[in-house]
Amino acid sequence: MKPSIIKVSVILLLLLGVLFLSNHFYSATLNVKPLPPETSSLASATADQQPSDTPAIGLLAQNSENDTESDLSAPAEQLTVPQAAKQKMRFEDDWCIAAIDLDQHEFAYYQRELKDWDLARGRIRVPHPWLPDLPLGELGQYILPYIDASKAELISQIRVDNEFAMLLALSRDEFSLTQRQKIAQRLVTKGHTGNALSHLVIRELIHAEMEYKKQGVINADIETNLHKIMAYMAYGIEYGDLTATFTYLNSTTTGDFPADLSNYFASTTTNNVPRYFDGLKQTIERARSKSHITLPSFSELPKAAKHQYESMLARMYIDYPAQMQSLQLTLAASVGDRLAPSDCVNKQVTFFRTLEQRARDSIKAASPE
Repeated sequence: MKPSIIKVSVILLLLLGVLFLSNHFYSATLNVKPLPPETSSLASATADQQPSDTPAIGLLAQNSENDTESDLSAPAEQLTVPQAAKQKMRFEDDWCIAAIDLDQHEFAYYQRELKDWDLARGRIRVPHPWLPDLPLGELGQYILPYIDASKAELISQIRVDNEFAMLLALSRDEFSLTQRQKIAQRLVTKGHTGNALSHLVIRELIHAEMEYKKQGVINADIETNLHKIMAYMAYGIEYGDLTATFTYLNSTTTGDFPADLSNYFASTTTNNVPRYFDGLKQTIERARSKSHITLPSFSELPKAAKHQYESMLARMYIDYPAQMQSLQLTLAASVGDRLAPSDCVNKQVTFFRTLEQRARDSIKAASPE
């Protein structure tokens, strides 16, 4: 096995652990009780370009915020915030924060709709033998039949377009980087804007960082990598999924990632993201038309998905405020104002910050003098 592939796997696994711990932190804060016909390339990257020395790109996400809303929310009866006493609303009403606005029955309905949405988007936590104790979550039942499958068995399932076998293959070192890229592309064609798009973002980030550390300047190849990354993120946002955006932010805000790359679009007027985004959409739509696949538009999102999107957006404005402001400008021509915080997003920002401050105060009060 090539050292570069091992390093990539280690990086991906590190983020899985971080996400797991983060989810437990947010749950505690809220007091929660305990494939494939090959499609044409989605971008024009050289398919067989394989890193010979993967740098420490930071905590890259393959299984990004899989259960974000479920972990960040709990029925209001379990919360100790002033809003918990307010009048409850029905799921079909104009509510904002599920944990506060819905009663237990309506909240359970919201969670069921959200799980269906996460399943359709491929936001499933995938296991790895190096992290045997990592819980899979409720959606893990769908990949259990394939966890112990051999490469040959997975390939036979991938050939009949089995999405769960494809998701597992993305984390298996037996599959080459080129094979995994094609699998991720097929998953995106099938509507997976979660793990699959994150995988493609990671690939371009690795290429960009390696080339930059080798050349010392941002050349044309690196510019192409960066534009593709933004196009992938814009595509996820186009369909109401911020997983790829989270992957990008979490990866580029570590001390090891070159600042020149993360600041590129803020320091240049060469923004070809709309062109790359349009090309990406056309390629995917051509592949989809052959398979008769259609997806709901942003305006047609299920209600739970809409609120999950707002919740993740609020979380990102708390964790990455400066970067989110920059992304708004970079992606404005592609996704309009979908990264701008709405009134509900601002309410959720206040909500999360209040809960975190209470958690800090509780810890401080419980600590010995």
